[in-house]
Amino acid sequence: SALRGAGVSIPRAEERRLLRWYPPAFRQRYGAELLGLLEDASFAKKAPLATHLDIARAGLKERWRESGLAPESRDRSLQVKAGGLWVLCAWAMAIVAGSAFANQIEQWQPALPTDAVQAPLLAIDVIQAAALVGAVAVMLGALIALPSAVRSLRQGAWRGLVPVVRGAIVLTGVLVLATVGLEIWAGHIRSVPRSGPLLGYGGGFLLWGALAALTLMAWTVAAVATMRRVELGARETKAEAALAVVVALVVAVVTAGVLVWWANVASSAPWFFSSPVARPHASPFDPTLVGVAVVLVIATVVAVAGTVRIVGASVRPSGS
Repeated sequence: SALRGAGVSIPRAEERRLLRWYPPAFRQRYGAELLGLLEDASFAKKAPLATHLDIARAGLKERWRESGLAPESRDRSLQVKAGGLWVLCAWAMAIVAGSAFANQIEQWQPALPTDAVQAPLLAIDVIQAAALVGAVAVMLGALIALPSAVRSLRQGAWRGLVPVVRGAIVLTGVLVLATVGLEIWAGHIRSVPRSGPLLGYGGGFLLWGALAALTLMAWTVAAVATMRRVELGARETKAEAALAVVVALVVAVVTAGVLVWWANVASSAPWFFSSPVARPHASPFDPTLVGVAVVLVIATVVAVAGTVRIVGASVRPSGS
């Protein structure tokens, strides 16, 4: 509706910028038609804000539909696949948050009284066991989907995956180089016992962590893009649905474990989060742990939403 008006048609370069809101496959199929509509529409010098917002909303909606996370079809297998992709995204978020959590809680045991160690230690053990179960479930899911994925790729599904996979490979290469550089830097700091370089190293480590998280998300996007092109059989769909539910439970358990650990350490040694030595009236507030908790809670919500979709599709009568 925002492509109708009266005046001078908008510049060609602006037309193409507007079309970038739509996914590549959609542009390839309908790009000429959309360009025709934009050329027929007439605006004074440039498209108004309402037009930009209208096209952006429509383009993002189309990207969401093509992502496979919200299929319009009522087909049960597609709904199960969509739920599984939700859980996969939640798992990636949990890995990023869990890595930050593991880095943040080093040397926590000496800070607590002996009689206060058991509960947070149990929480750590539960988190580690759950993470192992989740990793095994994700790998099993990948192995189950592998034959169908290879078949789909041989039939031409790889064409739309090249940019996504290429980006993930580039990020992986950069991450490897950054890891090597960081290890060399760490060795240099250990050989020169000064406090000065540590601040710079800390910043470098944070950048490395951000790069690692970005690389993981890139591969998650590639996995989602691949799976939405894969046709799974009935038996494969059931197996993937069961594994997705397991992973969703793992995400919830990890979230609960982190919160339990934080609550127990905060009650016994609140100073641990803000000072290297015990001091009275210390606050247990830690920005990194707050971020970890927020990400894990969001991941749990996403995983639960995916599980609800899977269960709902699984119990729905065939053909409904």
